[in-house]
Amino acid sequence: MALFKRAYLLLLASALALPETSCIFDDLEPCEDANIGFSITNNWGTDTSADPEGMAYLFFYDSGCEPWRFDFPGKEAGRISLPEGSYSFIMFNDDTASIDFVSDENEHIFATTKNVTIGFDPHIGELRASPDMMWADASILVKLDPNCLEYTTSEYAKKIDLIHNADMNMITNPQQIVARYTLLINHIENLSGVACMKGLLSGMASGINLNTNTHSEKAVSIPFDLSVSADSAVCSEFLTFGLPGSPASEPNDILLFFKLSDGNIIKYDFDKTEEIRNASDPLNVKLTIDSIHLPYAPPIEGNSGFAPSVSGWTTVIVNY
Repeated sequence: MALFKRAYLLLLASALALPETSCIFDDLEPCEDANIGFSITNNWGTDTSADPEGMAYLFFYDSGCEPWRFDFPGKEAGRISLPEGSYSFIMFNDDTASIDFVSDENEHIFATTKNVTIGFDPHIGELRASPDMMWADASILVKLDPNCLEYTTSEYAKKIDLIHNADMNMITNPQQIVARYTLLINHIENLSGVACMKGLLSGMASGINLNTNTHSEKAVSIPFDLSVSADSAVCSEFLTFGLPGSPASEPNDILLFFKLSDGNIIKYDFDKTEEIRNASDPLNVKLTIDSIHLPYAPPIEGNSGFAPSVSGWTTVIVNY
C-alpha cells in the first residue's frame, strides 16, 4: 500500500538551488494553507553515534486527511508550518532502502522488509531481509493554534506527559528501534575446506509499529552472511526488528550452513533462545558459538585456505 500518496510538504535545508518550501502532489488539489510556524528540536540523548542521512517528520490530521511530511537532511530538524488543528506524529530516518512502509486500518505505519530466498531451501519457514538501521519517535497528540503548541511526549517512553509550549518548540526523543546482533564462532575445525557459508536466525519479528514501537506478532527468520575473522573463526553482524510481540512459542535458533569444497553441505543448529531473551541490552545482542567440527575437505584454491572471493549463497529479494 502506497503511503503519503497525495499532497505533502517537503522541506529541504540543503545547498541545492530549490525554494525553501515546496508542495508536491500527484493530483490537482492545491496545498492547504500552513500558517502556523513552530520548531522541531531532536533530543538524541546518549545516542551520540546516530548518523542518519535524513529524517522524515509526518503529521496526521485527526480528521483523516492526508498527512503532512517534512524531510530534513542529517539528524537535526528545524522550523516548519502547519494549519491549525490536532495531529498525531511520527518521525523516522528516511535513508532506509530495504524498509517497506505499510499502514493498517487505524492509519498506523509499520516498518517491515521483503521476503527473500538464499539459493537453497533451509526448511525453516518464511525468510525476510535484514532491515536497515532505524531511529524513530512518535507522539499521539500535537495540538497547534496561533498562541500555543501542545504535544504529548514520546509514545515510546514508559511515562507520557502533556507539554504546553508557548515558545512553539516541539522536542522529540528519537531512538534506535532495530536490534544489532553480533555473532562470533570460534574454533572451527577444517575451515579451510569451506567454499561458502550462510547463517539464519529464527524467531524474529517481521516488523515494527512506528506509532507505538511495538513488534509484530509474526515470527520470521533472518538470513545473514558470515566472514572469516581468524584462521579458525568466523563472525557476523546484522540487524533485526527484535523479538515478536509474543515470542514464547517460537524458538530462537541459529542455523549455520557450510558448503565444502567437495560439494557436501553441512548444517548445524544452535538453540540461542535463552541467551537472546535474557540479553542485557535487547538492542545490542552479542552471541558466541564455541567449537564446530567440520568434516575434512580439500582446501580452497590448492593449499591457500578459505577464499573470501569464492562465489557463495546470496540473499535475493522476492517481489510479489
